[in-house]
Amino acid sequence: MRAASTVNNISVQVLATGLGLTGSVLQARWLGPDNRGLLALVMLYPSLAYLVLNFGIFASTTYLSSKEDTNIGKLWSALLVLCGIQTIIAFSIGRLLIAWLLNRYETDTILLSQHFLITVPLALLAAYAQSILRGRKHFAINNALKLIIPIGYCLITSVLYINNTMSVKLLVYSQIVLQFCTCVASMVVLLRYEVIQLSGRVFIEIKELLSYGARLWLSEMTEVVNGRLDQIMIGSYLNTATLGIYNIAVSYANLSTILANGVRQIMLPYVSATQEQTDKHTEVYLFFNRFWPLSLLQLVCMLVGAAYLVPVLFGEAYREAILPAQMLSIVFLFLNAKNVLSTALQGLGKPGETATVDTVGLGLTLLLMTYLNSALTLWTIVLILGVVYLVQFIVTLYYISINGLITRRLLFQFKLSLFIHANFKWLRQS
Repeated sequence: MRAASTVNNISVQVLATGLGLTGSVLQARWLGPDNRGLLALVMLYPSLAYLVLNFGIFASTTYLSSKEDTNIGKLWSALLVLCGIQTIIAFSIGRLLIAWLLNRYETDTILLSQHFLITVPLALLAAYAQSILRGRKHFAINNALKLIIPIGYCLITSVLYINNTMSVKLLVYSQIVLQFCTCVASMVVLLRYEVIQLSGRVFIEIKELLSYGARLWLSEMTEVVNGRLDQIMIGSYLNTATLGIYNIAVSYANLSTILANGVRQIMLPYVSATQEQTDKHTEVYLFFNRFWPLSLLQLVCMLVGAAYLVPVLFGEAYREAILPAQMLSIVFLFLNAKNVLSTALQGLGKPGETATVDTVGLGLTLLLMTYLNSALTLWTIVLILGVVYLVQFIVTLYYISINGLITRRLLFQFKLSLFIHANFKWLRQS
């Protein structure tokens, strides 16, 4: 069950990323670096608002819903209340911040980004419903819901490309429509799989969600800001063409997150649901000992493939993105490993330690960005990310070790023959 769920989840990640990559390729070829960067900029701040405003509730919802004694009706009622509060914050503060942060761009760009804020409540509701489904181990239907936006966006992008009507505005509004469809579908599926009786007395549930989520929120917020600060700096101090090149490099490096995200989403409910600490450790070893060698193999493939895939897929205009894509692939090796181990810490009941790791990362990023601000280039940002993610990986390993897990066993103790056999069986069970 564990292996099959993990492989199925990774398969969905692969399909979703492949569809997203197809759309990204068509956008890059049609829009060019300048408009591709503009599209990323329009979506950047609303997406950042969605990630910052979740208050750590995604993980706390999965954690609480995985427990057998949790009242799902009260939990969902609490989530609806919290979503209402988050929506008010997003619309009231988000519009003002976007107008301020994008003041050097045209009015149409600012308005388009403000319109995209409507995706915040839609995405939150969909994510909450999917978090409950994941916590209750309805992995198959949860994976299907994840494909609505990638499939729809790929189809819409293809139609616009064929008809020569692709534009930044149409792509933004198509995302809004798809997010609405995902939200409705997620709630319908939740009502189909779980008995939901809404309740007005949800103070305890809200307290539990925020209590667990607050310990994660600082970690998630710093991770989000740290992960988006590079694009914010490029959009603010450089130009949209450079942002377009960088965005393609990041898109290529992001392919490496498929494996990590697939493992993380299955890992958390399994580790959280295990009662004994030694059994929790065993679960962590089982997941990470398969993830780590595969991620090293994946890195080699990505380094070799970048020189061919980037210009072939995205066009000759993006040849400058090859070397940044290769460097970011190395950087993302440490980021992905850190994220998987952080998920292990959450499952062990130590979300505060992941917050410390990400706070260290954000502080180091801000320090380096400030120090190197006068010499800020695309390469400076890649260097900063490399230093930050390596330090975070080392700090996460330290926290893993003080929680009783042996880092040497996680990173080095596996036999090649056993690794090949175990992973072949793991993949075959999909």
